[in-house]
Amino acid sequence: MKISLVLIVLLSAGCTTVPRGEISNRMMNDTESLKVLKMRAEYELQCDDLTFTALNKFGVGANGVVSGNSGAQIGADGCGKRGVYVKAGADWLLNSGSKSDGW
Repeated sequence: MKISLVLIVLLSAGCTTVPRGEISNRMMNDTESLKVLKMRAEYELQCDDLTFTALNKFGVGANGVVSGNSGAQIGADGCGKRGVYVKAGADWLLNSGSKSDGW
């Protein structure tokens, strides 16, 4: 009983794993680090109708921040443009050019 209670507490306070695949709009808007990525991608790709896809698994802490230098990779796709963002420290960096720009 004690062990399961401790496990429940640890799991509820810990990290959420984001699997590969499309990321819901709710998670993009409710997770602080992903909210920053969304605003940056909308600006850089000049599109406010983007779909986001986790290209690898990564963790999101209880504070809404993507885990450290997790190397998380998220694809952004919309308005005929596509880019891949990589988590580097506290920032998200565009790791590819827009598809429509021919990069």
